[in-house]
Amino acid sequence: MGNYKKNNFAIKIVLFLFSPVLSFLVSLKNIKSNSSQFIFISLAILFGLCFTPIDGKMDSSYYLDYFEVNKTMTTSQYFNTWLLYIGYESGLKDFYFHSLVYFTSRITLNYHFMFGMAASIFSYFAIKSFRFFTREALFVQTTIVLLLVLLVVQSNPIFNINGIRFWTASWVTVFSIFKIFIDHKKKFIFLLLLTPLIHASFWISFLIALLALLTRKNYKIWIILFYGSLITSNILHTFIGDISEYLPQTLQRYTNVYATDIILNKKQMIIERASFHVSFFRLLTGWYISIMLIIFIKEKKIILLNKKSKELFLFFIIWMVFVNLALNIPSIGTRFLKVGVPFAAYIWFVNYKELTKYNWLIYLMPFVYLLDMGTLLYRVYLITDPYFYISNIFSTIYKIFF
Repeated sequence: MGNYKKNNFAIKIVLFLFSPVLSFLVSLKNIKSNSSQFIFISLAILFGLCFTPIDGKMDSSYYLDYFEVNKTMTTSQYFNTWLLYIGYESGLKDFYFHSLVYFTSRITLNYHFMFGMAASIFSYFAIKSFRFFTREALFVQTTIVLLLVLLVVQSNPIFNINGIRFWTASWVTVFSIFKIFIDHKKKFIFLLLLTPLIHASFWISFLIALLALLTRKNYKIWIILFYGSLITSNILHTFIGDISEYLPQTLQRYTNVYATDIILNKKQMIIERASFHVSFFRLLTGWYISIMLIIFIKEKKIILLNKKSKELFLFFIIWMVFVNLALNIPSIGTRFLKVGVPFAAYIWFVNYKELTKYNWLIYLMPFVYLLDMGTLLYRVYLITDPYFYISNIFSTIYKIFF
């Protein structure tokens, strides 16, 4: 068995050198193996190295501009900015990307390497989170399990290095929450505490985790609050819409966290002009995870008897209370809804043998996320060179750096 694993790993590595995409496809046969997951990370990093922002059309354009402006910063300038940052005087909302620019520029001034480094950190925490699924004896590549995997992957794919800060913080958060509430390693609350350095809005995840740890026996109250938040969210959406202008000034600062890299007015115009089918799919994805939680609540005896899902279940209820109340704040509720997808998928996964009568909901997932996945594929097509899919790794890297 040991020799087989070594040979299998060697074959995938050799294949990756001559055709990274083909090696990836071969690795899909057994996504549980370490060799396959190594290929997944390697392809993600290569994708990052090949990432080419489209001027003004994607969030990554902002990051590219920031890199070009700041890549010549000195070490003293970097540490001075840090001192200003911790004194709330730098104007930076978080410090991760600024640090990424600094450390990348010590090696090269090529922006492709910066996106490659971003992809390596992103994919590392993505795979570490994914291993909470694959380490389980329950993980067999059946239709239901593979659909749950697809649900997780599409919620935060490697393309999301397009918006480096938020989506990297998302995977770090997922990994930390899994460690805290599945492995019961409370010390990872300190890793969660670092996520606001990656993206300022992730104070929210730390506060929700703390609240879940302090109120773990009060899940019945949180269930009531969840249903109340569903009703409140729909009332706010119907009669008020965007509620960010009604928030206290301190909270408004966090709702504007994306102002430097996303033009909210343009996004709002797109939403307002969206056709019926776009609005329809947005409605489906908005309700899908809430329906999963409603099923968990209905079957709470099963969920609470399973040690692997008991504490995560309480955390997820509180998470969804926040999400429902924040859905009417642009770029906050919808994004944190996506961050919560792996939590819902894991709870279902470790209980899927007891939830078979609800399999219909999982079978519906590809349809519910059809628009999201189609949009993702189109955006990947826009920012990658067609030769990326057929070239060997040597010619790909040569083209990037030379």
